[in-house]
Amino acid sequence: MILVTGATGFIGSHLLYHLVKKNKNVRATYRSETKREYVKTIFSYYSKDSASLFNQIEWAKCDINDITELEETLSKISTVYHCAALVSFKNSDFNTLRKINIEGTANLINLCIYKGIKRICHVSSIATFDKQLNKTLIDENCEWNNDSNHNVYAISKHGAELEVWRGAQEGLSTVIVNPGVVIGSGFWKNKNCASHLFYKISKGFKYSTEGITGYIDIEDVCKSMIQLTENQFIKNEQFILVNENLSSKDLVNKTLNTLNNKKKSRVLKPYELKILSFIEGVLKIFTPTKKQLSKRVIKTLTNKSYYDNSKLMKTINFELKNIDLSIEEIAKNIKKDYH
Repeated sequence: MILVTGATGFIGSHLLYHLVKKNKNVRATYRSETKREYVKTIFSYYSKDSASLFNQIEWAKCDINDITELEETLSKISTVYHCAALVSFKNSDFNTLRKINIEGTANLINLCIYKGIKRICHVSSIATFDKQLNKTLIDENCEWNNDSNHNVYAISKHGAELEVWRGAQEGLSTVIVNPGVVIGSGFWKNKNCASHLFYKISKGFKYSTEGITGYIDIEDVCKSMIQLTENQFIKNEQFILVNENLSSKDLVNKTLNTLNNKKKSRVLKPYELKILSFIEGVLKIFTPTKKQLSKRVIKTLTNKSYYDNSKLMKTINFELKNIDLSIEEIAKNIKKDYH
């Protein structure tokens, strides 16, 4: 049986559909009934028979930091897809990020080794790779640089990777995937999902930045995870999951065009982001709101990083979905849900 942790999250819920569609026996972790409803919505984007597919899932209420619950959940499991993680770039969330992303992963790795789990696929992030001198593209050989000014999310995901590599050294067969910005439908109002940007654009948001990074469709993430994990010749390896390197401006403009909005995005310059950050800081004195535009967030928004997916493309046997097609599908589902 397969276990999916974080199954009610964005990647986890889409992955569930692809596993069930392949007639896999799947157990999925959840923490609240409300979030399980999100999964039903995700299934509805793919199939008219979504209810019967959803009912094939065996659900297990489990907190990844509750050792007893986690050990019970791992009973009779052979393969684990570890999608559970907190996504946040707020410095104030650092301790929680460590607790969930690092300690939670360590708990899972320890129990997988103890219970003789055959295989684990861990979902990390391109945030754990750093640019290297004299290299234009970032690939799997671009190691973490301790001297770089990383955001708290990246630090927590790097720590989680170290736990997975420790498990590999102790005999656990592992695959680590590092997706870029994952785009797809659902979770429209979750500010930590890229889909929230598409939701905002559909409501009139038309701002972008000079930053460039790697993007990939959620279906390609899921298909890649399944193929890489099921390939027993792949052991203790890491893969960047990116389809196309795009600027924020291009992504926003493509979406505006698909939504039949003829306006172009307004590109915010770094100095404008710094002004907005200053205003946020002043407002924080008088209101209980949390600051969003920290120096590290501004760096992320304006950074230009190009990722190399050649290792992935040499390994998988399907063609990645064109980003324009992904945006069309996302726009169609936004209109379906909100118009």
